[in-house]
Parts: sequence; C-alpha cells; structure tokens
Amino acid sequence: MKLPILFLLSLITLSSSAQQVDRDKLFYAEKATKFRNMKTAGTVMATIGAGLIVYGISQANKATPTYNSYGQPTIDDNITYAIVGGVYLIGGGVTLAIIGSKKVRKYERLLQEVSMDIQPQLSPYTQGVAFTFRFR
Repeated sequence: MKLPILFLLSLITLSSSAQQVDRDKLFYAEKATKFRNMKTAGTVMATIGAGLIVYGISQANKATPTYNSYGQPTIDDNITYAIVGGVYLIGGGVTLAIIGSKKVRKYERLLQEVSMDIQPQLSPYTQGVAFTFRFR
C-alpha cells in the first residue's frame, strides 16, 4: 500500500516541478526577447544619431557665414539641432545596445541552463527512473 501512494506522490511532485521549469523557460524567453528588442532599438538610435551628426557637420561646412548685430558669426538653428540631437541619440542608443546585449546574453544562458529531464532506466542490471535538474 505504501508503494502506490509513494508513486502517486512522486508523480504529483514531478508534474509540479515540470510546470515550474516550463514557467521559468517561458519567463527567460520573454526576457530575452524584450532585451533583444532593446538592443535593436539602441542600435537603430545610434545609427540615426550618427547620420544626424554627419548631416549637421556637412550642412555647417556648406553654409555661408552669417553675422548677428554684434558682428559675431552665427550658426543656423537646424544645424545645431541636428548635431545636438545626433549626440543625444548616439548616447542613448549605445547605452540601450550595451544593456540589451548583456541582458540578452544573460537570459539566453539561463534559458539553456534551466531544464528538467526524466529518463527511464530499464536494463537487466538497473531499473528505475533518473530525475535530473540543472540549476543556474
């Protein structure tokens, strides 16, 4: 009588453990996707920022000098906005790309590490079930 009860309890424990591993895998996969998107957004932002800086510098080189009422040279506001906006986009984009890249690597590694395996061992010498967990 004790053996069937023990067997049923072990099956219940195995099924709840398998559900937990599936939840962990799903969580890590969602996080990896989220941070992959963050990395992509950062790369796009940095690329657009670099383009804006190149555009601003090229327009500044082509612009004819203008002077204010005090005789000092001035720069067109659009050129200034392009260069400053480019610097901000590069700063934010590089930051997002670095953080996203590190987190993607972390959660993909965790996704590979979390696993549960149940293997029946049926041979003439040993009989039973092997139960394996891999933890981080």
